[in-house]
Amino acid sequence: MTMAKRPMDVAYEYIKERIMNGTFLPSQKLNESELSAQIGVSEIRSKKRYLNWSRNI
Repeated sequence: MTMAKRPMDVAYEYIKERIMNGTFLPSQKLNESELSAQIGVSEIRSKKRYLNWSRNI
């Protein structure tokens, strides 16, 4: 049985993948509303994951 991923984990993976493949460039401004809509999570979740990722690089 496969467990569903938490929305925060989905957001983290989405953002990480796009940073790693060059879709999101250094110093690029991201629109939280658009990003959240693309990921399918709330703005708060996507912002938390982006901040988490940026602290870990």
